Amino acid sequence: MDDSAERRVVAALWSLPEIGLKTIADVRAAFPRPGELLARPVRSWLGEVELWDGAKAALRGVDCLARVADRLDAQLERLDYRMIFPDHPGWPPALRNLPEAPPLLFMLGDGADGPPRRRVAVVGTRKPETGAAREVRRLAAELASQGVGIVSGGAEGIDRAAHLGAVEAKGETWAFLGCAIEEMDAGQAILKKDFLAGQGTFFSQFPPGRRAERSTFVLRNEWISGAAEAVVIARAPVKSGALQTADHALRQGRPVLAIPGDPWNQAAVGSNALLRKGARPCLSAGDVLAVLGLTGILSPRPARAARVRQPLSPEAEQLLATMTQAPTAFDELLEGVLPMDPGVAAAALLELEVAGAVLQRAGKRYERVS
Repeated sequence: MDDSAERRVVAALWSLPEIGLKTIADVRAAFPRPGELLARPVRSWLGEVELWDGAKAALRGVDCLARVADRLDAQLERLDYRMIFPDHPGWPPALRNLPEAPPLLFMLGDGADGPPRRRVAVVGTRKPETGAAREVRRLAAELASQGVGIVSGGAEGIDRAAHLGAVEAKGETWAFLGCAIEEMDAGQAILKKDFLAGQGTFFSQFPPGRRAERSTFVLRNEWISGAAEAVVIARAPVKSGALQTADHALRQGRPVLAIPGDPWNQAAVGSNALLRKGARPCLSAGDVLAVLGLTGILSPRPARAARVRQPLSPEAEQLLATMTQAPTAFDELLEGVLPMDPGVAAAALLELEVAGAVLQRAGKRYERVS
């Protein structure tokens, strides 16, 4: 039985609910040539392997794994993204050394299929204070302009700022999602066009149809740190996914940096605590380059100023014409234009944000970039 049959068995198992690394390891231990299970009725071999009750229940509803694999192939073809294994050139190289890495990933973009580069994860709260997202965007742009890949989680706030900074600098950026790729939220979906037009890649360990929930974000945080050589925590409240990512990084042997915040800033309580515990302060791109061992080889240079990409949609042009550099609430912006559906306005604002024409402040207040 060839290697492709074994991969199809692994893919079929991974796509089923309640089945994870341990179940796949148990199946491999019971069947040295797991590819032979592909066409066999599941009921003919299920009793030959010790599995936990949830995995058994999931498999009892399956006729044979070949049909599950065929269904998965059809879904991926329809959705136009790929399923990759650790020997694929697009696989994040640093994940190959992690014992608990997923057996496969779903990918939209080129991934690591390009020149070798150093990579750093930049993560933080979805609700940063005024100015924090702008500075993180600038930091990511400076790092990307030096050839450093930016890894984050694709969420709004700090994650989005990190990705946009890399896009502006025409650098590489990876987003690890807490859901299936086609289940991205509206903000991520709008970002997708510019993200993929550059050197952006969306990764997910979750098969088609899996929606985001608390447990999926916890799982994906481990691969954000695992895919990078260092982790920068920009802003993190006491309880946050960014702190989970920092914990994973320390366990994985990745250095952790934190951007200091005002002591009374609730969005920075967790990241400031990391500094107290010994995390390295991140005051500039040079601090990150030093941790990566690039000091004296590459020195930071200012990222290029953001430029609006033409053409903008008519809705984005209309909204931009009404904006000033004073932070303005979303509802107030709508009052300054002709009647516009709030959903259309939100899409237009994100288009302007991606283009570098608008900054989003805390509390969903927006300002025009000079």
